[in-house]
Amino acid sequence: MSAAEVAQAVLLWAGVLVLVVSAVGTSLAGTVLDRLHYMSLGAVAGLPLVLVSQIFSSPDQAPKLVVIALLEMFGSPALTTATARALDRRKGAE
Repeated sequence: MSAAEVAQAVLLWAGVLVLVVSAVGTSLAGTVLDRLHYMSLGAVAGLPLVLVSQIFSSPDQAPKLVVIALLEMFGSPALTTATARALDRRKGAE
């Protein structure tokens, strides 16, 4: 096993572990805001790790994978914040 294959495996399994922890946390969380918190963990950390791990197997796809990972890492917190604010406004209106 080469160093690149080891790096790919470590990144992939780290990403999968983060996504599983995120999914379990989301399913066990009590409130909507807690679920948003756990879901954002998978989006900000888990998915980018999986995407970066794929660079080792498909180096020609690296620019696309990096762009997708960056969009997810920086777009997801904004969407999570917007969702939480909308929930807060709706809660205040009731």
